[in-house]
Amino acid sequence: MLQEVTVEYFRNMLGSTCLLQLSGGGEVAVQVSSVAEKLQSRAAKYTRLPFNVSLESLEPSAFIDGPCSVELPALGLLRDVFVSRVPPMGRDENLAYYCISFN
Repeated sequence: MLQEVTVEYFRNMLGSTCLLQLSGGGEVAVQVSSVAEKLQSRAAKYTRLPFNVSLESLEPSAFIDGPCSVELPALGLLRDVFVSRVPPMGRDENLAYYCISFN
């Protein structure tokens, strides 16, 4: 199912809140803060452009990275989505910031 996910599904969620369901059973509430296509990164055999989704936690979180499930209104539950934590880089250090990359 991850192959069917396009940038538009996440663009429609910009500013919206969703839950990352962690493989260990916990949840992290996040807001979709940005979506960016990577035009230079397309592999010749794929038609989908790679893209990144940036997420911000709504409260402090100890979650670092790993596979998660996330609900997309138009697609349903996406399983085994790898989510990586990124540094705050000038943002509120009490919150957590994450990235999902789709190649």
